Amino acid sequence: MSTFNFFEPNPNQIVEYFHAGEYIFHNGTPSYGAFGICKGRVELITKNDEGFFLKEIKKSGDIIGEDNLDIHYFIYDALALEDTEVIFYDKNFIIDVLEPDDDTDEEPYEDDDE
Repeated sequence: MSTFNFFEPNPNQIVEYFHAGEYIFHNGTPSYGAFGICKGRVELITKNDEGFFLKEIKKSGDIIGEDNLDIHYFIYDALALEDTEVIFYDKNFIIDVLEPDDDTDEEPYEDDDE
């Protein structure tokens, strides 16, 4: 299996645009896939008994939502802090990419930070 780069053009990706203040996804909504941030910054917000708090801020080159694929729903909100461009991959495609061939020990995908 060749290494998959989440950010290289691929016919399985969907490009989406969000304005500052728009939510990319909400806590509790079904997680149908993961997003790669091509441009912009995204605030990840979670809630506990004491209210909302910042989980972290993600930027261009980061992937969000992949940590929610196995539980089938998002466990935090993702809010665009500025006009943001993301690419989306469906969960089934990601799972297929992540399944290693029996003949290799290669990592299934890489991001641009490596």
